[in-house]
Amino acid sequence: MQAYVRSGETGEAREWLDALDRGRNPAEIDGLRQLLAMETGEMAEAARLIRAQIANRQRGAGDLSLLRALLALGRLEDA
Repeated sequence: MQAYVRSGETGEAREWLDALDRGRNPAEIDGLRQLLAMETGEMAEAARLIRAQIANRQRGAGDLSLLRALLALGRLEDA
């Protein structure tokens, strides 16, 4: 996925994740989707995915990735 992102092929990264999603652990795929969202500057999507992971207890409530996403969105009070 990082190779796709670094070469500017984000659509291909999403397609790869969609193909990988079949039969895999959803928590693993969610983590990769969150990473892709952050790598491509889709911070609102990253924050949404992180919040879902926190609600599902896949991440701790004080996860720094959420803080970074909120700061990137300029949502200082939420951060």
